[in-house]
Amino acid sequence: MRLRNRVLVLALALALAIALAGASTAVAGGDTATDDRHLGTIDLTLENEQIHVDGVDVSGEGLPTMEIDERTYQLESATITTDGVTVTVGETTYRLGQITVGVENVSVTLEDVSITGK
Repeated sequence: MRLRNRVLVLALALALAIALAGASTAVAGGDTATDDRHLGTIDLTLENEQIHVDGVDVSGEGLPTMEIDERTYQLESATITTDGVTVTVGETTYRLGQITVGVENVSVTLEDVSITGK
């Protein structure tokens, strides 16, 4: 995979992480009881949005090592589907089923982002 494609995938993954963080906050609703909750599926579409990611350090296997001072990507159309995810907020664990995130005309700006490959 070319470096530009990896960075674009990273930008899309960061957009997905932001979307999931927003979804988990909405789902959590401030409940802090100790329990395990199984929730349904999520079908989320981001359209005509601008996402700004600032001051993030990312590391993982297969990633390139690079510093991004400022770069903007335009995501015209993309879809990511996962089999599920587990989110823990406080002492409550939420298990979400299949998650599909669609992106249409989304601008992602990365600023002061550090990527470290392992």
